[in-house]
Amino acid sequence: MECEIAQHSYRIGKMSAMQQYHLVRKLGAMIPILDDTLSRKADSGRAWVAGAAVGILGQMSDADAEAVIFTCLDVVERKDGDRWVKVHPRGGNLQYDDIDILVLFELADKVVEENLGPFFAKIHVDLQDIANQSLPPSN
Repeated sequence: MECEIAQHSYRIGKMSAMQQYHLVRKLGAMIPILDDTLSRKADSGRAWVAGAAVGILGQMSDADAEAVIFTCLDVVERKDGDRWVKVHPRGGNLQYDDIDILVLFELADKVVEENLGPFFAKIHVDLQDIANQSLPPSN
């Protein structure tokens, strides 16, 4: 998936199943918040995405929050002239100094949406089914 953020073209890559697993594991406690966040995101703008990210990541340890962000950035490339360059090579630093916190959160959001969207959609449906089964029948 390609997207334009802050006047730069980015390519969001696919995570391996193990990268997805580790990301879900880190985000596990946040699944109810993520479920609500993803269902409201379509109507919201850039600042709302950043606010949601701060809320979710703010509840994690620094190490876990950095692991989430860096795991996401590991699959992002940016168009630089006629080539695509990894934004964050594994174990390295960000390759571009102009990536601010809003861009960082938007990129992480796009990666989560692209790689974990189907997983969270399935959980959302399952949670709705569980809630519907626990409701008493209406008269």
